[in-house]
Amino acid sequence: MFTSRASMINLMALTKWLSISALLGCQSIDKTITSGPFTIERVIKKESNGSWYNNGTSPFATDKAIYYQIRYKGKKISLRNGESDDKLFYKALFLNHSGKPAILAGSAAMYLLTEKNGQLKSELLSYNKDESGSYQWLDSENNQPGYSYKAYSQPAAEDNGYLDGGKFLLVNNNCVLDVVTHRFYPFEKNSYEAHLKSGDFFSEHEIAAGFSPNRTQVVFVGYKRKSDNHLKHIYGLIVVDFIHQTLTAVPFDQNQTHFIPEHCKHPEWLHKHFEWVVDENGREKLIARKSENDYWKGYFSGDLPGTAAEDDYYSLQPVKSSIVETLKDYLIKKWNASLIESRKFEDSATLIFKIGKAEITLFDNIRQEKKISLSTSLASNTAENRALVRQIGKDLNAQLASGQFREYFDVFD
Repeated sequence: MFTSRASMINLMALTKWLSISALLGCQSIDKTITSGPFTIERVIKKESNGSWYNNGTSPFATDKAIYYQIRYKGKKISLRNGESDDKLFYKALFLNHSGKPAILAGSAAMYLLTEKNGQLKSELLSYNKDESGSYQWLDSENNQPGYSYKAYSQPAAEDNGYLDGGKFLLVNNNCVLDVVTHRFYPFEKNSYEAHLKSGDFFSEHEIAAGFSPNRTQVVFVGYKRKSDNHLKHIYGLIVVDFIHQTLTAVPFDQNQTHFIPEHCKHPEWLHKHFEWVVDENGREKLIARKSENDYWKGYFSGDLPGTAAEDDYYSLQPVKSSIVETLKDYLIKKWNASLIESRKFEDSATLIFKIGKAEITLFDNIRQEKKISLSTSLASNTAENRALVRQIGKDLNAQLASGQFREYFDVFD
């Protein structure tokens, strides 16, 4: 049987098209939401998983990815993202309480889309050149900031196609959008001039930790390296008045404020150690509260947004090495634990206890981080055993609050 040259060419073209389709993926629309002249279409796209050469699977393996495309009066729109025009975006949501249809859309560049005089109006809010865009309500939690989301995230609360929660939205950590009036206020906190004003504190990718009562100032945690030890940090708050375009810094002592970088960048910690006052010009000003008889307490890693349940553990920091034997005795006497294994490394040590059917690990990293952690062992990482770690951690925090174990705490250098 002979095949014509034309047929061979067509077959080769078809094979090439199928290969490209497998790699680049096909797409389908699974949800459509319309408001006024705008329609948002959620697109499910199959894309190459990009890891086949590492895990030995097929180069044609794909994953499902979610994108959005937007139509204005039925016509698909494109927006300039950096140096290219994009028609598919990581995020596209209608803004609630806007009075008229308005959309927050983008991937790295984030836009506000509205209609004016019967025409599409697109305004660039902010452009994150090196990473995905982000957004965070500044007033969703009792007029304080809520969780910050990346543009590619898919929170369940947004499944109806609307973004709701407050009036002021922080976009890309450097622009405040009033979703009611559609006014937006870009600001710079990491330029050379901004660093001069802030005492050289750095906070480029930090999310908002506080919002002023009059809702004109946003607070970020900043840091800079110590001049005598670049592995250590000095911390300060960077306060941005986005209405008046001013920036001030409020340095603070890490030990006095019991600041743990991974756990304290939130409104509760801020309110405990700082307060808003009115200065001689009638403007709000953030100052440190007077020193209180406070104490260090332990933290659960699972309380951090985005942490998987199986990664939850309890930690104390900064502690002295003498706490190890004390916690060992505490677990044996209070929780009927038995020590079944002990491992020592160059800079750390691990003690493994048996409590009932659970294996609980006490990890000592005091030499490097002045930190000790309590978690389930890998072989015992179940929801029930993680709940036991939570129970032990809460009991330790209660004892710390009553004055126990405080002599085993150190200070950060």
